[in-house]
Amino acid sequence: MSRGGGLRSARTVTLAAALLLLAPRLAMAQEFTAPAPLPAESAARLLEQALPPAAPGARFQSIAIQWFGLAELATASAALGGSWRGGRAALGLSHTGRGELGWSAGELAGGWTDGHSGAALRGVVRLRQDPDGALQPGAEAGAGAWADAGARLRLWATAPQLWQDGEAPPLERRLELGARLTAGDLELWLARRTAPGSAGGLNGEHSAGLAAHAGAVTLWTHLEDAPARGGFGFAVSWRGLGLSFASDLHPVLGETIALGLTAGP
Repeated sequence: MSRGGGLRSARTVTLAAALLLLAPRLAMAQEFTAPAPLPAESAARLLEQALPPAAPGARFQSIAIQWFGLAELATASAALGGSWRGGRAALGLSHTGRGELGWSAGELAGGWTDGHSGAALRGVVRLRQDPDGALQPGAEAGAGAWADAGARLRLWATAPQLWQDGEAPPLERRLELGARLTAGDLELWLARRTAPGSAGGLNGEHSAGLAAHAGAVTLWTHLEDAPARGGFGFAVSWRGLGLSFASDLHPVLGETIALGLTAGP
């Protein structure tokens, strides 16, 4: 191995270890982190947070994420969602990383909505390969719900990992509470997530964001704490097709970039 290749491998392993150690305090989602404002309705959000979309219709999403500038930890995923009357369901497949740092996942979620409230369940199965080639399975399940508190205010609560078994998930996620206020073409949201390992759930992580819609274009920005960081994104839609981009900058581990392609309402 060349000296440059050895240095890159060492950097990859070091940053990957840092990612795995710090991950519970870095992000709110895992394989299906769609580049979109936090309250956006999508098949990916149904899979990740068990929050069903109010609008009916079939949805397809393809997502590519490069975590903290590391191609070795990139995620590629695809999600398909559908509806029947008030029922909502989604299926997703994803793969993250390479070799010993990689894993594959399959997710299934389903729930119900009447257009003003909704609830769903989600389940995930993951497979990771050990250095000796043995497959290590893991599974988790959770639930979420949302409700409109008036014409402009929506509240949600999600606990995506109520149950776990086998291989530990890449991120530990607890209860998240959020609110979205709509004013014309503007959306403001606030969210609080219980910090992993906090006694009695007293410590929390917080996020706030603002999205602006102008015809086929959506722009958004958000701020997070623990540690302080932020990001921005934009999306363009045309005749049921959408393209989105998001950038999140971490003060230590660097920039995470996500690209998304959607088809559907």
